Amino acid sequence: MKNKLLLSSALVGSLVAGSTAVNAQAVYGASVNPVAGTTVSGNLFLDWRQVTQKSSATGTSNSRNGWGRETQLNIANKGKLSNGMDYAAGFSLEFDGPESSAAYEKGVSATSVTNENIYIDLIAGNTTLTFGIDHIQNSTAEVAPHTGLSLIDSATTAFGTTLTATTQVGPRSKEAMGAGIMQNIPGVGVASFWYVPQGGDTGGTDQSINNSIGRNKNYEVGLKGSNPAGINGLSYQYFYAKEERTTGVTAAVADLTAQSYGAAYNFGTVAVGAQRHKTGGSAFTAVDIVADTVSATYAVNKDLTLGIAKTKTSKTATVTDETLKTVSIGYSLGPVAVIADYIQANNIANIATDDGKVFGVHLKTNF
Repeated sequence: MKNKLLLSSALVGSLVAGSTAVNAQAVYGASVNPVAGTTVSGNLFLDWRQVTQKSSATGTSNSRNGWGRETQLNIANKGKLSNGMDYAAGFSLEFDGPESSAAYEKGVSATSVTNENIYIDLIAGNTTLTFGIDHIQNSTAEVAPHTGLSLIDSATTAFGTTLTATTQVGPRSKEAMGAGIMQNIPGVGVASFWYVPQGGDTGGTDQSINNSIGRNKNYEVGLKGSNPAGINGLSYQYFYAKEERTTGVTAAVADLTAQSYGAAYNFGTVAVGAQRHKTGGSAFTAVDIVADTVSATYAVNKDLTLGIAKTKTSKTATVTDETLKTVSIGYSLGPVAVIADYIQANNIANIATDDGKVFGVHLKTNF
């Protein structure tokens, strides 16, 4: 699953205005109290970016600009089971832009379509049993406010895998087929547990079992809520995941863990927050990666939102922190949101001589 533009895929929110976002984030586990019937929805993102990247050590630099696109189709059904319980089921199809014009001219290539947000939920009051992939609330989410584009996700799209900072931490539990439970605790939030029999297994072998992945089981627990105990404006989350080191791989010297936690407070027109994403034992080695983000947004009016954010990422055995800084502006045109952001990146991949900058304009709509 790709982690593009907001939150790790499965974007099903509506355009909103306010101090925390111009475009709503994905609502994972939003199947409580479903309305019966089948729905079809989707979203469309068009992005233009100007990227400059350089390395003082090698004396090389490059500048590039161009368009990117992502479209998504969501199919969902909700209703009642024969025993009186509620249920919800669905899936999404994400269409990424083909890598070449030749591939586009031949039609949608197999590598450009992702089947994601696959789920069957069985719901009894405040308790939801969920089965599938890429659906349950999870550690990729960011509670720190932004104008519609997460700083880490926007920078990752621009600089690619060279960036150390990432919201896809640890075993990436929600990106594998599994089963879990979500419990709505009134006045507190939603607690969740997700279990994956085999790390990295996306169910790509149809109805058979893929035993060639070579990873162990993993799990993720979390708690996410807003306005707890009547504290209006406060949002928070905490997630922890673990996968034991892979058996039989000599390079696997450490368990793979993840922590993601943060808090935000909305004062009305101003919102502030902080977020940490941490991977322990990255690639099952003794390397830890910690990305800390602080951010703030200001709603000038019901349509215009301004934002700033900074992410500092440290890595075991490196003395230089990777830093990302952004200023952004979002404007809601009702069904269409327009967002512009500027990102300054220093010490990309924790290399002191590698820097970059990005200017982007993004159009978003949901239907």
